[in-house]
Amino acid sequence: LVGNKMEAGGAGIFLGPGHADISVEGVRFEGCFHDVRVKGETGPVTRRVAVRNCTSVEAAGTSIFFNWECVDCLVRDCWIIKPVENGVWAGNTSERVEVAGCHIIESGRIGVECTVSGAEANVHDNFISGNGYAPDATKPIGFVLPTSKASLQNQPDPDIIYDGIIDPAYAADAGVAQLDPKS
Repeated sequence: LVGNKMEAGGAGIFLGPGHADISVEGVRFEGCFHDVRVKGETGPVTRRVAVRNCTSVEAAGTSIFFNWECVDCLVRDCWIIKPVENGVWAGNTSERVEVAGCHIIESGRIGVECTVSGAEANVHDNFISGNGYAPDATKPIGFVLPTSKASLQNQPDPDIIYDGIIDPAYAADAGVAQLDPKS
């Protein structure tokens, strides 16, 4: 799909399980619930979905949503502006997801949230600013940030927290984080 415009309603683009080699390029999304949603449940693995050079304006949910067993997927050079939830979310046994060169501005929750089981997320060279100030207290990051609030002297929480937050369920497999100083 290249160069279209999707407006208000449900998912702009919804891909069910088992698709491969899908490219979404140059699409402008305005007011969709999820602009690109990949899989709503477990099932055959979805592989190689690329979202490039797209613009998302005010998604009612998460702008780019890689859900359930998405492998080798990419979000590159996109502008994501004011989604109600996350800018990009990848999780539920997804592996090897890359988010690069994006501008993610004023997400209601988190700019990029990766809960990938293989821990092979590559998030780099993005500009992320003005995202949510109320982290989910049921997640490890939500427990840590409120206790660090005092050290921030009533300033907003930082947009990016990049070390020391590991889901205990995956700690044995977590390895050592390799951080790109430009991220």
